[in-house]
Amino acid sequence: MALPRPSLAAVPGSAANEPYIVGVVVSESGPAATLGRPAADSITMAVVEINAAGGVNGHPIQLTILDDQSDPTTAVNALRKLLDMHPIAVIGSSGTPPSLARVPVANAAGVPLISLGSSSAIIDPATDHWIFKIPVADTYIAQRLLTSMKLRGFTRIGVVTPDRAVPPVCYPVGLGSLVVAPQRSNTVGRARMRFRDIA
Repeated sequence: MALPRPSLAAVPGSAANEPYIVGVVVSESGPAATLGRPAADSITMAVVEINAAGGVNGHPIQLTILDDQSDPTTAVNALRKLLDMHPIAVIGSSGTPPSLARVPVANAAGVPLISLGSSSAIIDPATDHWIFKIPVADTYIAQRLLTSMKLRGFTRIGVVTPDRAVPPVCYPVGLGSLVVAPQRSNTVGRARMRFRDIA
């Protein structure tokens, strides 16, 4: 159940108390809602705690959360809407495709974008100085999984990926990259699931 979101508007006072505006774009609907809804609630709780403790250097955080509907185009439009509010940073999106779609917009605006997606492609190349991400990179996870499988004597693997059309950099990385590296593993099967089945 989603938590109620209290108003985080600026508290009365002088210019020193003007709020720091933080934008959030997550997937509160669509296939990635299982990631987006908890993220929105968690961010809201964190901001409530920070503001209750006096904010950041005396500035309260003013939070605006928008739903990208698990769609890259909607995510870009939501980011543009938030940029009109002049935020100090934007958090999200919940997944890789919406996050990747927003990278060039955030870079052009010079506003920090903190993604919740896992793909290493979000922060690669490292010359995108305005782009950050929180989860461990999928490539690192894949390396650790491969090491673990080798230690256990596993020599054959199967890979399941969504069938949804996404930017081609999203799923060939991470564990999926093992499929195209026969010298590193023996893949016995690859299956695709309907993207909506993960919601």
